[in-house]
Amino acid sequence: MYGSGIHKWLTIGGSYPGALSAWFKSLYSSADAAWSSSGVINVIQNYSMYDFDLYQASERSGQACVDVIRNVTNYIEDSITGKLTPDDKYYVYQVFGGRDLPPADFMNYIADAVAGAI
Repeated sequence: MYGSGIHKWLTIGGSYPGALSAWFKSLYSSADAAWSSSGVINVIQNYSMYDFDLYQASERSGQACVDVIRNVTNYIEDSITGKLTPDDKYYVYQVFGGRDLPPADFMNYIADAVAGAI
């Protein structure tokens, strides 16, 4: 412990961690305070539906938009996970950077780029 005396406990979180912060405070009375910024109220347990609203929004631009997003995402994932040639992997990293990221983190970066555009 740092210092001496009684220490206060504060939990902080945003989005899903915000919900966890509020839950922690309700469960442990020893926590003095909780700060939940944009805490999730309706938890999504089936993460295949997590970005479904983005899919629906891209559908409004036409099926071609959905198909391009799917095809590019599949190409990137197949490239960086070694399902395609080393040249494909090199090309993807040359275009997007992120060579030092684990594949899952890199794909999250790609998903966020698409979500931001939509």
